[in-house]
Parts: sequence; C-alpha cells; structure tokens
Amino acid sequence: MKTLILTTDTSHHNYFVRKLISCNFEVIVVYENTSVVAPYPVHHPFEQDREEFELELWGCEASTLQSDEVTRLIRVNNINDLGNESKLIQDADVCIVFGARKIRKTIIQRLPNLSVNLHGGDPELYRGLDSHLWAIWHRHKQGLKTCLHLLSTELDAGQIVEMKELDINRNFSLKSLRALNTSMCFELCNLFLEKIELGKDINFKTQKSTGRYYSFMPRDLKDHVLRIFENPNRDWHL
Repeated sequence: MKTLILTTDTSHHNYFVRKLISCNFEVIVVYENTSVVAPYPVHHPFEQDREEFELELWGCEASTLQSDEVTRLIRVNNINDLGNESKLIQDADVCIVFGARKIRKTIIQRLPNLSVNLHGGDPELYRGLDSHLWAIWHRHKQGLKTCLHLLSTELDAGQIVEMKELDINRNFSLKSLRALNTSMCFELCNLFLEKIELGKDINFKTQKSTGRYYSFMPRDLKDHVLRIFENPNRDWHL
C-alpha cells in the first residue's frame, strides 16, 4: 500500500514521516516549498525556542528527508501544482495531508478516495491556522486536541476519522506543544493505516458543528498566549 504524504520540509513533519517509515509503510513524499505569508507580523521568540527544543528532542530524525529513505521524494512550490504529477497521484492508495496549504477542489478530486488531513485542534470548534494557540487564547482546554479527518473542499470540515485530547499538565511548556501534537498525529495515522492494511472497518463521524475559522495569530497576541499557558495558576476550566 502506497501512502502519499503532502507536507513541508520542517522538523516536526520530517519526524512524522520517519516514524511512519519505521513502521514499514511505503511512503511517497511531496514537499511544498512555499507557504502562505501573513500580511502582518506573526513570528514570536517562543517559536525559535520550539524549533531548538524539537531539534534536541528528535536530532537527525528532524532533518530533511533524503530520496533513498522514501519510495519517491519530490518538491513543488505550491501543493496545487500537484496536478502536474498525475502518475504520482494514481500510484497512491492513501493520501495524508500534514501542514500543506488549502488544496483546490480540482486536486482533491484526483487524490485517492482515502485522503485525510491532520488538524492540530478540534475542527468542530477551531478551523484554519494556529488552532491550538487560539484555544489557549480563549482559555479552552477542550480545544487542545489532534484530529484526523477526511480531506474536504471546505477547510477542516471533513468527516472525522479519529480525534484525541492532548495530555497537558500544569508544568507543560508551550514550546513542547507542537511536538506532543506531532506524536499524536503519528499515533492516529499509524492506527488508520494499520486498519486499512488489515481490512478493518473505519468509522467516519460527521462533524456535529462547523468551527469558527481562524487565520494566523498575530505576534502580539502570542505574548498573551504564552503568559496564559505557562502561568502555573492557570485555570483550564475557563
């Protein structure tokens, strides 16, 4: 079974792919070279701390994938350029989207029927970007989840394959949140792919509500999120 992974060349995505490879899944990786740029300042110092934390945690497993590690490795500037790789799409049995930009309907229609997206958050509450940060902004612990759902033309609105809460305690640091989410992404996908290989039924659940769409969190708001999250007296019941 060939699994097509649409992602970016970043530490957490590289670690995720290598975890799947270690489970003997045959993967085809498409790196998206560019990303959507926010029209206002978004970068915050905690994100550099996060990158350094992940590199120390994962080491070489976070480095750029090499062509001899996967069945095929290609790069596109925009994931919607994938239409030029029709043979690549046809060869795949399953597609996993992790971190790529919104995919056009014409591309989705050409992907395997079992095409799923990994969303860091609860899409019934938070759709779009920086969902975990927005959940913290709202002091909403129930928003700190990882979701695997079917890829859909409406962003983050596909039927849910599996969704689990992240185990956050009061001593948890914001810089380590993405690593925890990445580990959960692997767990959900590993289970999903194993079920497919074993011919087991997968129960898809229609989302009960359509979460609010959020865009990039501005840099100044991230200051507030950091204070909320790392306050030892934080009240996650709010």
